[in-house]
Amino acid sequence: MIMRKDMVVTEEERYRCPFYKFSWISTIQIFLENPRSNGCGLKMLTMNAHSPCEMENREEGPHWAGCELNCEENQPLLEELVSGSSVYFASGRSLPFREWYKEATGEDFDK
Repeated sequence: MIMRKDMVVTEEERYRCPFYKFSWISTIQIFLENPRSNGCGLKMLTMNAHSPCEMENREEGPHWAGCELNCEENQPLLEELVSGSSVYFASGRSLPFREWYKEATGEDFDK
């Protein structure tokens, strides 16, 4: 297990982030998977530039529950993404973002 603040993160949860290894394509409102990337799709959206995951080089690894971007300030943007965007995987599979969020984090988005 890995500790972060007052939270315990199990090995199975280490990479439970719906934005890790994704790029944001603003013209069509989608997140596109890039398996060779270490990018953060949410940072790409908010900063308009490719940016690596801040948690990747930390012991806990990419994990949405422990991410600094998972905060009240970003809730309006997250609500918009959940209701209005999709994710496209390198395999050709696609999902509405709400479904991907649940698959990646193990939780419904009900903020």
